[in-house]
Formats: sequence, structure tokens, C-alpha cells
Amino acid sequence: MPPQNQHSDKTGFCAAIDRIRQQARQRNRRALLVLSGDQQWCEASASLIVSSTADNIFEWVGKGQDAQQTQKQHFSAKLGREVDVLIFPLTPGFDANRLTALSGMIRGGGLLVLLLTNDLWNSASHFDRRFIDALHRPGIEWLIQNKAMMPDDVATDKEYHSSDSRLHVTDKLYLNDQNDVVNSLVQLCQAGDKAMAVIQSDRGRGKSAALGIAAAKWLQAGEDVYVTGPSLKSVAQVLYHAQQALPEAELHRGSVSYQRHRLTFLPPDAVHSEYQTIQRLLVDEAAAIPIPKLSAWLQHIPQMIFATTIHGYEGTGKGFLLKFTKILQQQRPGWQRLSLQQPIRWASDDFLEQWLNQTFLLDAEIESLTPEFISTIDPNSLTTPAIGKTLAAEFIDSGFERDEELHTAVAEGIVIEQYNSYDLYSDEHLLQKIYGLLINAHYRTTPKDLRYLLDTDSAAVYTLRYKQQLLAAAWVMYEGEFEQELSDAVYLGTRRPTGHLLAQSLTYHCALQDAATYRYARIVRIAVHPQCQRQGLGSQLLQHIIKAEAEVDAVGSSFSATPEGLDFWQRNAFIPVRIGMTRHQSSGEHSVMLLHPVSETGQAITKKSRNRMLNALSYHLKEPLVDLDKELVMRLVETEVTINRELSADDWQELVLFAYANRTYAEALGPLVKLASFVTNDESTLSGMQEQVMVEKVLQHKSWDEVVANSGLEGQKQAVQILRESVQILLQLFGPEELKGRIDWVKQMMRSQ
Repeated sequence: MPPQNQHSDKTGFCAAIDRIRQQARQRNRRALLVLSGDQQWCEASASLIVSSTADNIFEWVGKGQDAQQTQKQHFSAKLGREVDVLIFPLTPGFDANRLTALSGMIRGGGLLVLLLTNDLWNSASHFDRRFIDALHRPGIEWLIQNKAMMPDDVATDKEYHSSDSRLHVTDKLYLNDQNDVVNSLVQLCQAGDKAMAVIQSDRGRGKSAALGIAAAKWLQAGEDVYVTGPSLKSVAQVLYHAQQALPEAELHRGSVSYQRHRLTFLPPDAVHSEYQTIQRLLVDEAAAIPIPKLSAWLQHIPQMIFATTIHGYEGTGKGFLLKFTKILQQQRPGWQRLSLQQPIRWASDDFLEQWLNQTFLLDAEIESLTPEFISTIDPNSLTTPAIGKTLAAEFIDSGFERDEELHTAVAEGIVIEQYNSYDLYSDEHLLQKIYGLLINAHYRTTPKDLRYLLDTDSAAVYTLRYKQQLLAAAWVMYEGEFEQELSDAVYLGTRRPTGHLLAQSLTYHCALQDAATYRYARIVRIAVHPQCQRQGLGSQLLQHIIKAEAEVDAVGSSFSATPEGLDFWQRNAFIPVRIGMTRHQSSGEHSVMLLHPVSETGQAITKKSRNRMLNALSYHLKEPLVDLDKELVMRLVETEVTINRELSADDWQELVLFAYANRTYAEALGPLVKLASFVTNDESTLSGMQEQVMVEKVLQHKSWDEVVANSGLEGQKQAVQILRESVQILLQLFGPEELKGRIDWVKQMMRSQ
């Protein structure tokens, strides 16, 4: 325990805390206090705050029970609670997602206490330096070790809070917004069978409560209601407020019952099985559910209410709305947009909310363009000559004039510039513009992405301006150049360094042992202003990146596979080389990886990885990719897939990786199907159990559950192990002579990992 004499003036310290809390409670605002000193002093000071206001609810991140939970449990498990004081220690590289998420737990009049030690002061991180700068904005309280207490008349900053609005919890005026939304929902659903609405709001506005109150009204009217969301915990407030609005209702786990009717939670994956039953579905935190899934629900469920957060730690809902509203216009053109503006848990001029939004750019916006400006954009004059769809690295001159010092290219009134992380850190206005464009294009952008953007040295941002207006941006990360030892470990599936998606996937998934030793430029995000899309601007920017990144072996990207997205990349001569075996949790789509070769090595890697994808695709379409969209399949292959039923040298090597290393069943499926023909060979020495698992899984494509049940095994893990052992036997019996050296090498490498 910290020494008790850390504060020579405990009375003065506690008085300062009381003053800060009192001012916050008077205005129903949340205050921000920085305790700056060494770790021992900061923790002793935080302990004083806890002991001096014992009747308050506290959350001390990383302290006590939380210290064990954070290793095993995501911080989202804490959300939905309310606290009076949140204590958050700041360390170099601190989790910005966690800080912004947990800050939402603090209710009006509460306090966020940040423990700022010397470690963060000395951090070289651009993100951390920018964060410390933000802590010096007016309106933030500081208590510093070995220094006098802050004066009572702390300066205020008009930019961060005004004195015009001082709503208190007891005023009830904040409910007007919510009541209007609830009444609109009830009226909308009475007006037609195909009612459809989207509620959008920032955090703390009571959208979940509004859904619950509306559900209570429908229960009262004798109607059943269903609700879904990312998890049962995420809709807990909907269920709670439905029960609170109906005192006679009973709250159960996952439902609220009132007389003979129910509000029932359904996990997103269970909604489709209840299409015949559901007449009205409420979707909370809709941006966290894959858009393809939402689109499918629209086709089967008569009345749907979606609620989404516009700005938040989870990722901006603006990008989600841009994409989803296009689908709504097609499927439900009469849909209505509702919004909640007034906070319920804190004042409308809450200091902490505004500080968090500005510090982490949660509310970064893009400028609206006038019709006159848009009319000056001529797609014909902006489009550069297309790069041919070949594996050649011979690029057609697109008419750029390049200034090597300024990293600037000019073509037809367009200015394309390249920036590094320091450029963005040094120019706040530029950072806000670029980040605003990126988050509006991708609704999974979070505060942690801002850290990556500012702190990743091996990255660049390209911008495209037209008449000084930012219209497009691309975030590029440089990958690969692993030492051979690390590349071998990735190849065997024993190492997975972060931040090298292309290099790792080519080495592990595509089984190209040396691929990670080469250099790649991965386009993480590319965004075009929503009002200027389909004007050729994205292609213009992409063409320039290809020319500018002449020192890499390949330029590539990985994204959620849709026919529309593939069209864009393939028009710009990017070649699909891998399709993900499972659907991504956030997008609901399979991922696709594409390459544009730059060097001769890049050409060889692209050709080999694509051939592997095409050779295995016919097998993958029978099992892991059985539900892949037909249009997508046609765009992936472009030409007829040739099925080679003979085991090639590459196939034998993949089987070695499956048998003796960590290659997955799905990735090795093609070679496994070819190898299964040896099961019936008279020389095969497989046991009855091994034969059964091999035949049922590899040839009959039964589910793992079926294979386990039919074989009487304990689970999938045991079934996979039996399959690996079966392949080991078949490799020893039927593999080519030269394969034995490869097997010995893999076994030796696996022992050394």
C-alpha cells in the first residue's frame, strides 16, 4: 500500500476534489481531472478520492478484480453500468477504445480521473503526445505532485462548453426528444404493414430506452415484439426499460412478458429461423451487425426499427448509414429517419463528451459540396489510362508530373500528395480532414485506428484534391521484409506478427514459404467523398499509388468481397489471389485478397497464389465456400477453372504442412480430396476409424458435428487430429521420395518453435 504521507495536505486535496465534484453536479456535467506525478503518488491520490467519497460508485481500471478480468474479458462486458468516478491509468500505448468506451459509464456530475505518470510524459508516440496536448485544453483540472493546488477560478473554454444550457436530471425536459421518437414509432407502425425506421443518435441519448418504451406500448396493445443486437447484454437496456414502462410485466433472461405477450431477444444468427413468426423486429446497435444480414431481414420481416450510434468508440455509424440507406431506398423507399439529440445521462453541454469527441475525432465530419462544385468534376478529364489486366509490371504513363521533394503529383487540375505519420501529427486540420473522410467511408473505424494512423512509421496516406477540396484518401501500410527464420515460422503457422496481413496470408494461407521476405504496400482503406463517387476519383488515386510505390514487389489489399467492390479493384488491374474461408464477423462477407505485381518477384507471387486459389476453388465451393454468391464466384475466376486431380509438388508440400504443422483443414482441402483416393489402395494401412473420418469429412463433406457423432469421438479437435495422423500415414506410403526431406525439415522446425 502507498505510504500515507504522500499528501502533506490531505485536507486541501480533498477540498479540491469536493469543489470539482460540486461544480460538476451543479451543471450535471462530467468533469475531467488529471493527477500528474510518479506512479506511487498518483495511486495514493486516487485512493484518497475513493476514500473521501465512499458513498459513490467507482470503477478503477486495472485495479483489484479488474486487473484479472482485463486479461480474459473484453471491456464491453462492463458497459451498461453507471458510475460516479472512473479512474483510468495512462500508460504508453494505452487502449483508446477502452478509455472512450468506459467513459460512457460516467453519469452526469461524475468524474473521469486520469493518472498521468512520467512514462507517458516520456512517450515518443505521436498519438500519446497529441493526447497530452489535449489534456492541456482549458476546462481540465490538474493536481500535480509537489505543486500547489489548482486555483478555484479555473479558466473555461467557450469552444468546449457554453453556459447557455444547464439541464438537471430533475428537469425532465430531456425526455421530450425521446417521447417524440417513441410516439413516431408507434404511429408509423399503425400506419402500414411495411413500417421501417432508423433511429440515430450519439451515445447517452436513450435510443435503447426509446426502443424499450415503444416495445412496452406494443405489448400493452396485445402485440408480440422481437429484439436483436450484437449480444444479449447489448439489448439489456431495451428489456429493462420495457419492463419499467409496464410495472406489471415480468423481466426474464432474454425477454419481458406482459399478460400473454412477449418482447423476446433473438441472437442475429437465429432471426432467419423465425421469419414466419416475426412481424416486428427491433435492431439495437445495428451498425455492429453485418449489412448483408440486415438486408436479408428486410426482405422477410414486415416492420423493422433500427437504432445505431452515430459517433462512438465502436466505430462511426455515419459510414454505416451511408451504405445502409442505399439499401433501404431500394427495398423500403418509404423508410423514416428519426434522431435523438438531447443527452439523458448528462447535460447537453457536457464537457467530457465534447472533449472525447474532439480528442479522438469521434465526430470528425466531411465538408458538404455544393452542386456547382460537383458539376465542375468531369470524369473524362480525370480518368487516367487504365493499367492493363496482365501480370506484367510495365505501366502505362498516366500523365503525372512528379515532384520528388514534395511527393506531389498533378494531373488535369488534380493534386495528389503523400503524407507520413509525422505530417498528420504536425497538422491537426489535415488530420481531421483525412480522418473524417476515412471514418465516413468505413463504419468500423475506432479510436485505436487513429493511434495506428499516427504511430505507424511504415505507413503513408495519399490524398487527392481537386480545386483545393479533399475528395479522396488512401491509407497505405508497408509490410513484409521478414527475416527467413520468421517467414518460416509464419509458413508453419507458429508465428503471426501483427500488421502484416498480406505478407502473412501469402506465406501461411497460400503456402508460399518465402513470400513474407518480400515487400508489399497494402491499401488499408481507400475513401472517396460520398458526393463524388463513381466519378473516377478512386481509380485516379489508385493508379498514382501503383506508380509511386515502385520499390515494392506488389501493391495489394484485402477487403470484404462484394461484386461491386471487386469490379473497382479488377478495373484497376488488381488480381484476386485468395478468398477467405469464413465470413467476417463485422461485414458478414468473405474477405478477398488482391495483388497488383510491381517487380518480377511480385509477378511470380501473384501468379502462383492465384493458381493455388483457382485449383482449390472447386473443392472449397463444396464446403467452406458453399454459400458464396454466384456473382462473386464468376468475378473471382473470370475464366473457367481447370480441375487438376493429380497431386502436384505444391499439393504434396501443403499436405506435409497439414500433417506435421498448423495448416487448417479448409486451406488444405484441395490436396486432401486428391489424397483421399489412396484410402482404397490395397497398400493403405489406415485403421477403420481413420478411414471413416477421411471418407466422411474429405469425400462426403459432412459437418464436423456429424463426423464426431458418427465416429463416437469427443469433439472436432480429436477428429482433426485423427485426420492429421491419417495424412501422415498416407504421405509415408505414397508420397514421392524427395518429400521425406521436407517432412524432416518441418518436424525439426516445429520442435524448435
